[in-house]
Amino acid sequence: MLKRHPAARLHNAFKLTSSPDIPVAGYAIAVTWPPETVLGMLGESTRDELISLGTPREYSMGSSLFTEGDTSNYLVALRSGWVKVVATTEEGGVSLLALGSRGDLIGEQAALEGKPRSATVVCASVVVAYVIKQEKFIQFLASHPDAHLAVTRALSIKLRWATRRRVDFSGTPVPVRLARIVSELARKNSRPTTAGTELGYALTQSEIAALVGVSEPSVQRALRTLRQDRVLTTGYRRIIIRDMSALNRIAGLDWSAG
Repeated sequence: MLKRHPAARLHNAFKLTSSPDIPVAGYAIAVTWPPETVLGMLGESTRDELISLGTPREYSMGSSLFTEGDTSNYLVALRSGWVKVVATTEEGGVSLLALGSRGDLIGEQAALEGKPRSATVVCASVVVAYVIKQEKFIQFLASHPDAHLAVTRALSIKLRWATRRRVDFSGTPVPVRLARIVSELARKNSRPTTAGTELGYALTQSEIAALVGVSEPSVQRALRTLRQDRVLTTGYRRIIIRDMSALNRIAGLDWSAG
């Protein structure tokens, strides 16, 4: 289990390197940065410079990085752990919009636009991150075209995700939509096990349903079908993909095509 450290000690432990395969201060750090995240797109020297702008901080599970509507303008680079991005619906409920994990920048839109937060970001695990001030981030992008391109690409990926969800909501069969969500999440945050590839997100069935955009009973039926076809297995807040090729065929995805 991760242990809390005073801010100064945490800063000293993290300031030397951004390489994720080096254990730092007793933290379990991922072996690689996911390629579709900002930190994964950057070269080592640029990534080190970006991280050096931030103040390392540990957030406890359940704490908020930002709250919908607030006017803060800093952003956060995630080193380990994962978060949920949620927003309030017109009916007063809460909708799960997206997930964030290692390598992601969170809150960069408010930093770039200078507008209130459009969603609340809640830590779904212990999170270790770098908090970066808006002015430092803007100056950094102005002097580092490669970082500017990486941030633009990451924002484009988020927009593409949202666009696909809207298209899928218009009539794509539930099993296909579920397979796409699981495949995309596994590509970003997963780990190999003896049973298959386990998602790095501990999601309830209601949260999976929110991401897929269907009712919970519909997700339960689709999960049952995928289990019966030996594509995946499920447990309490666990999904293990037994046959990734079959999952991608159902999803209609070909990651080799980029």
